Amino acid sequence: MGVSGVLMIAGGGTGGHIYPAIAIAQEFVARDPKRRVVFVGTQYGLEKTIVPKAGFPLEFISAGGLKGKGGLDLIKNLA
Repeated sequence: MGVSGVLMIAGGGTGGHIYPAIAIAQEFVARDPKRRVVFVGTQYGLEKTIVPKAGFPLEFISAGGLKGKGGLDLIKNLA
């Protein structure tokens, strides 16, 4: 009995995050073609163009950074 289902991958911004995630997604589907993968990212990162070109769906979310942010930006991004 194999594992099946949907894999959601969140992250992006740089190729250093996106390309390994795509490799994992490709292997996940290769092991069982019934499986599905959906990526979640922002409209501002490289995932906007790279993920669709790799043939995977991409859902956009609104997100802001936390690291290195101060005061108002931190509160706004946490919300």
